[in-house]
Amino acid sequence: MNKSQPIVSVIMPAFNSALYIAESIESVLAQTFTAWELIIVDDNSADNTIEVISEYIKKDERISVIESKVNKGVSDARNKGMLNAEGLYIAFLDSDDLWDPNKLEIQVSFHKKNPTYKISHTDYSNFDKNGKISTPYKFIFSKFSKKNGNLLNQLLYFNSVGILTVMVEKKLLVDFDGFDIGQWGMEDHDLWLRISKEGHRFKFITKDLASYRVDNAGKMMANVFKYKMTYNRLLNKHSSIISENNKMKIAKGYYYRYFGILNFKKGSYKLAFLYFKKGCTICFNLYFQFVTLPYLLVSYFKIK
Repeated sequence: MNKSQPIVSVIMPAFNSALYIAESIESVLAQTFTAWELIIVDDNSADNTIEVISEYIKKDERISVIESKVNKGVSDARNKGMLNAEGLYIAFLDSDDLWDPNKLEIQVSFHKKNPTYKISHTDYSNFDKNGKISTPYKFIFSKFSKKNGNLLNQLLYFNSVGILTVMVEKKLLVDFDGFDIGQWGMEDHDLWLRISKEGHRFKFITKDLASYRVDNAGKMMANVFKYKMTYNRLLNKHSSIISENNKMKIAKGYYYRYFGILNFKKGSYKLAFLYFKKGCTICFNLYFQFVTLPYLLVSYFKIK
């Protein structure tokens, strides 16, 4: 298909993504809204990611690739894509995640009708090699998770915005200098915080329009030290406003809960128990206790 002036620029960072990237590209090609460009930023992959991408470039001129000579991480990759984007809006899709065919059409339609909103996001599901992962209590969590309007108060301790679901005006991203390349992880959380600090509102579209692949638990455990570093960097970077809003205890609580769940999934129940216990001791928020105590109790009995 020939490339014309795109309305949406899709940014896809890729690193050693040969196993899944074809599925991700296909989910962009399947979009009912067709005025898009797909910019894939290869972050110096060592596998045959580039070869897979090249086959798609031959078939569709809307797809292009930027090849980085040095691996600099996902923030740098997304920023490179953003600076080369021609669309009015930008959407992000990692090279192992998927979209519903109607995603872009629904969000573009919303933004055209509601120009005061510069950023929107949607619901999404988790999946793994066995298919969609059931989340029977999701409706309860949704009751306590704010996703519409100015999200600053919640973003001070918890990120409810999935980057694979976001559509944002390019100008807004450029005004905020994109992603912090010093933030190895949680770079999206940091960006949403900075945007919210300036009073920008998020619109949540309740449709489930994206799928997040959760086959990365092993990678996360292998880099747990780096995750701790980046989580601490996020809290330190925004410590003033977190403290000003009396959210430091709940922010610390979610910090310990994050690493508790990481170890729980790995089967390191003793370490998970210690993290959950620390979180519950620090944070007395009712909702936090409600979603954390079950993990604490199961970890305890697993140890016994």
